[in-house]
Amino acid sequence: MQNSIKRTARNLSVILLISVGCTFFFAGWENSLYIITLNVTYGITIGLTIAVGSGLITRTIFKSEKVYESPVRYFVMTMLSVTAYIILSTVVVNYIWFYVTQGITLEQFLKSTFILYVLSSELIIGLLIYLVALSRHFVRDLKRYYKRVSEVESQLSKYRYDTLKNQLNPHFLFNALNTLSGLIYIDQDKADAFTHRLAKLYRYILDMQKKEVVPILTEMELVDDFLYLNNIRFNNQIKATIDLHNKKGFLVPMAVQLLLENAIKHNKISESCPLIIEIRTEGNELIVSNNIQLKEEKEPSHELGLNNLQERYAALTDAPIRIKETKEQFTVIIPILENLEK
Repeated sequence: MQNSIKRTARNLSVILLISVGCTFFFAGWENSLYIITLNVTYGITIGLTIAVGSGLITRTIFKSEKVYESPVRYFVMTMLSVTAYIILSTVVVNYIWFYVTQGITLEQFLKSTFILYVLSSELIIGLLIYLVALSRHFVRDLKRYYKRVSEVESQLSKYRYDTLKNQLNPHFLFNALNTLSGLIYIDQDKADAFTHRLAKLYRYILDMQKKEVVPILTEMELVDDFLYLNNIRFNNQIKATIDLHNKKGFLVPMAVQLLLENAIKHNKISESCPLIIEIRTEGNELIVSNNIQLKEEKEPSHELGLNNLQERYAALTDAPIRIKETKEQFTVIIPILENLEK
């Protein structure tokens, strides 16, 4: 903030010095204190008018990061807007100035060759100064923007890798293969269906590792397969209800699966203590909740966790992940996103 204020003050000082200098160049130098004061006042007035107005136009246009998606277009648009402003402001300020100080009428003002020369000079000088300032500002901000995009992409790549690494963990595969081993001798049809679902789940993980977001319904296919596999293991003691009013949004890949895995990992699941899971949407949020019946012996926590999920979302949106916990229920509320992939 301090650097920005210093830079603005420095730029404004340079503009005012140039403006006052140009005023004396056109008006000539006189030893009269009155004339000197008049020229300095004029130079500061015209300089401030151009600098402040041009700055406001630039900041207004550059508010949106869309500028950096079409930089040439917005650069040209900014220059045209500022040119129009400088023409209008110099005409208005000069007319008021010469009217107040010399009593020049509008007709005299419009017919004066000297005033036309002054206006033309101020426009050219103002645009040249602004072009230099805008170019420096534009290049600096463009570098900063692309650096930030690069950092975000780097973080997303890390999160994608962490997601893949943690989802393909030996613990989950060990449990799945143990369950499959038992099914082969008891129910070959169910074993075949189990194998198909397991392969489908891992295919999804491999396909989605490079995606930033996926449709809600695609994520729900993974959820269905994940619940199926675990219900075979826990003898259908995971009771899940899914109520989606918003089916058009997007989620971070495997976000819901992670929340389900955490619920299964930390809670007892048996015929007397079924795990009750509810997945629903409200507006632009997806809510995943489960009843709490914690295990006495906790399983080792895997690295992904809620923190990683929060970081993955933070790289894509300002909307936070919210966590609510009571004695009876654990709830995670995650934002539903727009499709961020081009």
